[in-house]
Amino acid sequence: PDDAVEEEWFFENKPLVHGRTCVFASFYPNGIISETDLIYLEGLNKVADNIVLVANSPILPTEKEKLKGRVSAAIFHYHEGYDFGSYRIGRMFAEEKGWLSTDVCTELIFANSSCYGPVHPFNIMFSKMKNKECDFWGMTENTQISGSTHLQSYFLVFRSAILKTNALQDFFGERPLKASRQEAIRLYEVQLTGFLRDRGFKAQAYVPIRQY
Repeated sequence: PDDAVEEEWFFENKPLVHGRTCVFASFYPNGIISETDLIYLEGLNKVADNIVLVANSPILPTEKEKLKGRVSAAIFHYHEGYDFGSYRIGRMFAEEKGWLSTDVCTELIFANSSCYGPVHPFNIMFSKMKNKECDFWGMTENTQISGSTHLQSYFLVFRSAILKTNALQDFFGERPLKASRQEAIRLYEVQLTGFLRDRGFKAQAYVPIRQY
């Protein structure tokens, strides 16, 4: 819409309860935040402290009220990196705010609006994964794109072993932000799991591919 604008909204630093920060990637072609995203954000609020919403689109100014109490900050800017472009921007913002300091954050969540949720409370999943021996994990894994197993990027969690290093900064820094959709999948989603594994980090999936 003509009256949609590129904006950055800061709301508040949430009390530290869960020790998690979330970057939520989305896209609003009509400048309106979808009801499904609002439900998703409410679910994430039950497992994460500070949530940064990053949308690859402008927004109608009247939408601001919808996000109060649901996110700590929201960024609405065009970029050419698809979801991983939003993850990159949101991670940098959270780092600048101190929300990724391992003194206060034990897990960083990347989630996007390509699916509906939560169907069941997210804390069930986090409770199950708490005792899994890994440095990062995802909701599901996939082998169909490249033949190698990788965690799917619509829901990823990185633990403090990774947050204490520059691994994610290095990953984003080695890849161009400009990409087509297929290039973004190939350069980012498919390669991230192997990139971190090559650096000695262990991965797990909440639903391993053998259970499909």
